[in-house]
Amino acid sequence: MQGFDTVRSTDHAWGPRLQVFLGGDDFRAHAEELRALLDRALPETFRGHPVRFSFPYGAPARHWVDVHDLRGFFMATIEDPGVRSLPPVGAIDQFVDSTDVTSSADRRRRCVTGPVPAMPNLDT
Repeated sequence: MQGFDTVRSTDHAWGPRLQVFLGGDDFRAHAEELRALLDRALPETFRGHPVRFSFPYGAPARHWVDVHDLRGFFMATIEDPGVRSLPPVGAIDQFVDSTDVTSSADRRRRCVTGPVPAMPNLDT
């Protein structure tokens, strides 16, 4: 979570990361070219931190600007077979929501802007 890093959390597998999401057609047409461009053009450091770093330990160092197919990325994160089997609906492959979370403006607002929990100070 941005802003809660400590000296301990930045001493391993830490550096700038970004996920770039493309629609299916753009992903198929441009992902490899964009990945190659990023690999050539990204600087060695950003605000004093290395752009390329190894994770997990021992793996070759690489930059962590990842290019994804939007639908494929989110589909890959759904592990529950019941949820995976729900029919996609809408223009952006939304899934049927049987929890009624999206039917209430107040619930939607809390999902998007809900309170951020206070993080404990682990350095003390």
